[in-house]
Amino acid sequence: FRCNSQIPIPWCGLCEMKNQFEGIFSMSIKILIVDDDPDVLFVTKRALASDAYTVKTASSGQACKDLLGSFEPDLILLDVVLPDINGIEVCKKLKSDQTSKNIPVIMISSLKTKSSEQSEGLEYGADDYITRPIKNRELVARINAFLRLRQTEKALSEGARGLSFGLGY
Repeated sequence: FRCNSQIPIPWCGLCEMKNQFEGIFSMSIKILIVDDDPDVLFVTKRALASDAYTVKTASSGQACKDLLGSFEPDLILLDVVLPDINGIEVCKKLKSDQTSKNIPVIMISSLKTKSSEQSEGLEYGADDYITRPIKNRELVARINAFLRLRQTEKALSEGARGLSFGLGY
């Protein structure tokens, strides 16, 4: 989405989308990582924090639920295998709760890598499913791409809402 105009035009949709894309990474993006492996939490948090994200961690499904009371993430990286509850069950609960249903959830696992297991996660509301091992650079790139997609959806939704309001629908 590149507008050729050197001067932003207030009513130009391309200028507006360009401004929103540029603004997404100047905001403080909050990510919650849920994983029971302390080494994975440490490495993943370090990779994401170095990319200017605000990152919180939880080591169980219950800790995730507890943290959501005080931390409103823009995205959740959720391990499938957790000590207290299956990550897919956590995802189902997140997606059925009014306060968390719109938070994007990316399932991540090194044990549940079969296509059928990935499909199950996606069918129960996960927005994406990543298998490990994954390089930090690829993980950050995937998160950035996912957030750009979400920002585009949000901009289009707001534009459609404004258009329908302007037309009296």
